[in-house]
Amino acid sequence: MDEAVVIDDRKIIVRVGIVRSDKIELMILASDGLEFCQCRADRVMPSSNEEPGSEIETLHRDPSSGWAVACRKKDEWVMVGANVRITVIEIRNGKVRIGIEVPKEMTVHRQESYDAILREQEEMGK
Repeated sequence: MDEAVVIDDRKIIVRVGIVRSDKIELMILASDGLEFCQCRADRVMPSSNEEPGSEIETLHRDPSSGWAVACRKKDEWVMVGANVRITVIEIRNGKVRIGIEVPKEMTVHRQESYDAILREQEEMGK
């Protein structure tokens, strides 16, 4: 799949990679300094006092590309930084629905919408 979501003016980019019948590959690119963690569906939210070895796992970026990759099932999620939560809502017939929770001051756009906004801003600036 080649669709992407742009969060907070390209500070975070989310792509859906391989889609299987019961899980997907989420690919996330984020600004330096933002940490990633992932959790199983039976956990509600991470807490600041998680013990090492709990169900919450830190995701690591690929050093050459900067992307972090997580395989997620329905109702599982990934946190980016302290306030962006990406949840797999549904996987059906090769299509995926993801939910993205962000603070009100952050923007969320599909890649094609974000590109159109940039083109419009460029045209207005000419």
